[in-house]
Amino acid sequence: GSDPSRGGCHELPTLAEGKMGNSSPCSVAGPPDDSTAFEDARSPGSQNEETLTGAALKAKASQKQLGRSAFDLGCCAINPQSPDAEIKEIPPGDNDSEDQYQFIRRLNEGTAAVKHPVHELEDADPADVSLDSKQARISINWPVVRPTLMGITIMLVSVASAFIEMDDEGDGGPTLVSFAKYGSIPIIAAIIGYGTNVVAIQMMFYPLEFIGFFPQAKIGCGLDLPLFGWQGVIPMKARDMASLTVDLMTKKLISVDEIFGRLQPSKVGDEVADLMPEIITEVISKAGRQALPRAWEHLPPKVRQQLIDQVTAEAPKIMTDFIGDLQKNIDSCFDLKHCVVERLVAEKQVLNDIFLTCGDKEFDFIRDSGFYLGFFFGIFQMCVWIFIKSWWILPLCGIFVGYSTNVVALKVIFSPVEAKRICGFTVQGLFLTRQEEVSVIYAKSVAELLLTAKILMSSLLEGPRREAMLALVDKHVAQSMEDQGSYYKPAFLMTIGAEAWVDFRTTVCQEFHGKLPLLFQKIEAYAQRALDLEDTLTSRLQNLSSSEFERLLHAVFEQDEIKLILVGAILGAIVGFLQAVVQTPEQLGISLPWTE
Repeated sequence: GSDPSRGGCHELPTLAEGKMGNSSPCSVAGPPDDSTAFEDARSPGSQNEETLTGAALKAKASQKQLGRSAFDLGCCAINPQSPDAEIKEIPPGDNDSEDQYQFIRRLNEGTAAVKHPVHELEDADPADVSLDSKQARISINWPVVRPTLMGITIMLVSVASAFIEMDDEGDGGPTLVSFAKYGSIPIIAAIIGYGTNVVAIQMMFYPLEFIGFFPQAKIGCGLDLPLFGWQGVIPMKARDMASLTVDLMTKKLISVDEIFGRLQPSKVGDEVADLMPEIITEVISKAGRQALPRAWEHLPPKVRQQLIDQVTAEAPKIMTDFIGDLQKNIDSCFDLKHCVVERLVAEKQVLNDIFLTCGDKEFDFIRDSGFYLGFFFGIFQMCVWIFIKSWWILPLCGIFVGYSTNVVALKVIFSPVEAKRICGFTVQGLFLTRQEEVSVIYAKSVAELLLTAKILMSSLLEGPRREAMLALVDKHVAQSMEDQGSYYKPAFLMTIGAEAWVDFRTTVCQEFHGKLPLLFQKIEAYAQRALDLEDTLTSRLQNLSSSEFERLLHAVFEQDEIKLILVGAILGAIVGFLQAVVQTPEQLGISLPWTE
């Protein structure tokens, strides 16, 4: 696999190591325009080489497609499971791009030519063509096909329903009365399914705050639903959900140590270097006037300035040493859970936005599936209504439709967790098939809404472990005072005494506390760049197994899914009862204009 004339080649361990798989030989094909040259097969065991862009290989590897039976890299088709396939890296040469790799295939004995993938499929036995290859050639525009098929189904059912009660007095043909009695049932069931799902999703997220009376009065049995008002389920459980989110995030994705460990103390010192002289001058002058009002005023101005200059000269080192010490003691100085929880409790819309953006397509599916499933459940309801025309059938079926559409939708979204082959098709929860896409969205939401440098710095200053952080600040400010003011300290001790010196040093530390917000604000831009949380979280989310990914996001609201389901069932019962009022008012003792 090495050509001395090209400087040799070595394996790319991140993409492949040696052989890849043990199934049938792979197929390599050049593009139709022959822009990539292939060597002719010289003898058994010779090599055909093709240059592929490293970007294409990396992209496919990140999409976890190297394990599939076949895929297209844009310039060729590759079956990575060939026993003869290797991926090699070419050192850059005169004619080689730095970002190129070579795909090498050792020809089996008797192998002669390399085929274009289209020709290969044409010549192959249909039984040997993989399902992925067939699917690659079939493109169905489901957003158009699905509603079209549904419209045709609705029309056929509506026409058929008009024949259930035919016109006995006329020609015995279909009647509008029959359609109104029976054909309207599936349509109304579809509306119930869609409407209840839409309302249930809205009630999951809104209103952000409780609206109603007696917020403490709630339904028991673990449901925790208010009796005399409503608050969105997600905002209502914001504290619990935020707490669980942090626990799962720090276990699987990133730790507090790693977050703050990305800050370079020397860089922090450089960021505040231009600001520190002004701050130190103000801090020492103010502390001197406050702690030593008489002695400070009687000190010669030159002596005061020399003390300030001495401390100012090494002022950036205060922040450098403080950040280094903070990284070693971050667990005692910063509470990530408190930071995130308080942020989400105070800004409940942020939590809503994370769920709504990550699950945008899934929520669309829940709404749309409510209509489709509702209609098909309605056909069953219509068949029951033909034989049993009791008013309670309609609200009962409404409960069933509202409940079942939500249950089925949630199951389809998250189950099965691992991809399974059923009847030749790969089946997996819709949310899990979007792991790559959702990882990007979730990481961006967390990095921009929860764990920004500004929020972290603010929590460091105002969080429950603030005192431990300030103790570290005092330690390094006091040490700087001792080191840089050592020349003047004997004179201070002789004139004002040791106790006054300690008071002066303590006051300097306290005044420095008031400057921390300004210093932290100064380093925010650098800290945001250094943290780089979005890229880190994206890559780690994408590398999680399907089960780990499902637990990370689904577990946060899994226990509250029953509320969404029950809301759908309750709304279905209400609509079903209204349908019964219209269909069978006489059974309910109600007199309506069209029944008189």
